[in-house]
Amino acid sequence: MDGSSRGSPSHVGIGGVGWDSSSIVQFIFFVYQGLHTNNLMEALAILYVVERGSQLGWRRIICESDSQVVVNLKNKKTFRDVSWHLALIVKQVLNLCASLDSISFTHIPRE
Repeated sequence: MDGSSRGSPSHVGIGGVGWDSSSIVQFIFFVYQGLHTNNLMEALAILYVVERGSQLGWRRIICESDSQVVVNLKNKKTFRDVSWHLALIVKQVLNLCASLDSISFTHIPRE
């Protein structure tokens, strides 16, 4: 999954692919989100994936993102120096994570 923007804040969108353990694509999404910040969109993309995976009955999820900031927020569960809106989305993700058997967040460099 990924969030994208032409600045921050700017016009933004989210998109991604969810595939199962057999490498079969289960869903694809891409959504324009209006005017927001890039980190907010990265977190929103992760929320979308975790929600959709949960709806499909997935109990173990691996999230890969090129946003080190958002991955750190989810792994360390610290909300210092972030907007309330970003913290709210991260908390929603963490609440969903509690219902799963396992979930991991991995930083994947953009290169």
